Amino acid sequence: MPSTILSVALRFAVVVCSFLLVAALVAAETIYEAGDEGVRRPRLIEQVSPEPTDEVRKSKVEARVQLRGIIRPDGRVSDIEVVQGFDEEVDRRTIEALRLWRFHPATKDGNPVSFRSGFSFELKAL
Repeated sequence: MPSTILSVALRFAVVVCSFLLVAALVAAETIYEAGDEGVRRPRLIEQVSPEPTDEVRKSKVEARVQLRGIIRPDGRVSDIEVVQGFDEEVDRRTIEALRLWRFHPATKDGNPVSFRSGFSFELKAL
C-alpha cells in the first residue's frame, strides 16, 4: 500500500513538472515586431475578405475594423484581438476572415519566427 501511494505521488509530480516545463517554454517564446533587427517581415500569400453584414450593405456605411494578431511560423494568424471595432457581428466576421489568411512567415537568421502585426479592414456596401 505505501509503495502504491508513493508511485501515484511520483507520477503526479512528473505530470506537474512536465506541465510547468511546457508553460515555461510557451511563455519564453519570442514574438518579433516591425523594426526588430535582423527580422524579415512575413509575406501575404492568401487573403480572404470579410463579408459585410446586411446592416452595412443597407446603410451603405463603411465599417472599419483594426485587429492585431501574431503570424506564427506555420503562416497562420493567432491571438487575434480587436484594436478598434465596428460592431460585434462585423468584428466577428473580420476575425474569421483573418484566421483564413496565410503568410510566408517572418524569419530571423533564416528560421521562421512569430511576428506581431496589425491589420486594417474596410467593409463597404457592394
